[in-house]
Amino acid sequence: MKKYKALAILSLLVPLTSCDIFVGTSSTPSPTSPTTSPDSTVIGDAKLEITSGLEVHLNVGQDFQIQAKATNTTDKIVYSIENEIERTYVTVSDTGLVKALKAGVANILVSCGILNKTVKVTVDPEASFELTVSSKSLKVGETASLTVSTSANYSYFVKGNSKCVSISGNVLTAKREGTAEIYAKLANGSEVSNTVVISISDFVSNPYLSIDEDEFYSDYYTATSYKDAQYRTEANLMSGDIDEQDQAPTINSNRPIDGDKYVKNSTNLYNSNKTAYTVVDSDGNEVKTIYKGGAYATLEDVAAYIHAFADIPSNYTESKSAKPTSSPWGKWLRLNNSFFSGSTTNYPYEPELPDISGVGNGQTKYYEIDIGTTGTDCDPKYDAVDYNNGSKITRGAARIVYTRTDLNGNELTDFSKRHVFYTYNHYNDFQEYLNYYNGWGEMFGNVTGGGTLSSKEDYNPTPYVPVSFRSLI
Repeated sequence: MKKYKALAILSLLVPLTSCDIFVGTSSTPSPTSPTTSPDSTVIGDAKLEITSGLEVHLNVGQDFQIQAKATNTTDKIVYSIENEIERTYVTVSDTGLVKALKAGVANILVSCGILNKTVKVTVDPEASFELTVSSKSLKVGETASLTVSTSANYSYFVKGNSKCVSISGNVLTAKREGTAEIYAKLANGSEVSNTVVISISDFVSNPYLSIDEDEFYSDYYTATSYKDAQYRTEANLMSGDIDEQDQAPTINSNRPIDGDKYVKNSTNLYNSNKTAYTVVDSDGNEVKTIYKGGAYATLEDVAAYIHAFADIPSNYTESKSAKPTSSPWGKWLRLNNSFFSGSTTNYPYEPELPDISGVGNGQTKYYEIDIGTTGTDCDPKYDAVDYNNGSKITRGAARIVYTRTDLNGNELTDFSKRHVFYTYNHYNDFQEYLNYYNGWGEMFGNVTGGGTLSSKEDYNPTPYVPVSFRSLI
């Protein structure tokens, strides 16, 4: 696969709108929705979920089935169009089947008792010339030829997920897995073509081996599949978020709670062969997917990875002294996958973690790894500087401490006994990862209890705070 030079050039032409323009053609999106993850409304235990997307584009004469699901309610799902003018653009049946009548925008209210969501349907103008594509099914790295039935000046447009493809001249290149909607529009803006839906899957070969690292990160997006993550790892490139990591976790402002206990999500969303793990938010909606064997660096991604796979991401090493200049991971190298004793005898200021070996009758071995932050300033022993600047690693005081195996080296299959904890003041205090995005439990430990940081004389670690283990889905 060629480098992303064409995409880099085209990016200069992309306006900040919902529709991305590439070189010369016209407009009209298809009956597919750009929103693929479910959207829902929750009141109490009742939930209304739209899984077919909240924005839909149709051509005149096309149909679209709204997919809606209600749970924990006996009310019937009702579909309606309340605006009289909008009813001239589309119709909707009692079962949610939408029919496009003429160009315009209609808002379809999907209601179930007191729950409701709105689906926006745009009916595009009828095509005045034809767009054809040599192949509608591509693998990442493959190309297709675009042809239009007009001699006038035109531009190509991509609706929805524009990063799936790039277009140079009349050649479309598949960039990542997904679906792209391509159409053309005359330069005078008065006429549009039909829309062609391009489906992109898998890879022909590893596209990252010939890509310059700076070029890759200048147009960065997270991995889109297990194979994508594997190919990136082969090229020592990241799969997860690459935002800077502050020392303190970002905490959901609406953490579910049962009585006085925060909820730890008990549902684990894997794909069929457990190479992909879906992270949800506190309402159970999908947020992102983490891939086994990928490279991850942010606190949220690493915590989810360890929870899901009981192992470390590919850019981590057991060494505590490896240098970024001698590693192909460079600034993304992370250190220290090592045994964590948790000895409250040697370190009385540390709180006792659940069932930890070496303390009482603990039956679980814990390990620790570094989390690279922009600096930990809560412990004067550690410089508050970037963890890895590409030349040097300054380890700081941030760690994840997690359950690794039982005493016999067996993986813990009971997720109620798996724990991922985060500390950014060098084991004085911890918070538990609650298995949802920005889900972190109540802090416990020495400073929380009023003790002096890392003091073996003035210490008062508060105990582990139990959680309520149940599903958020």
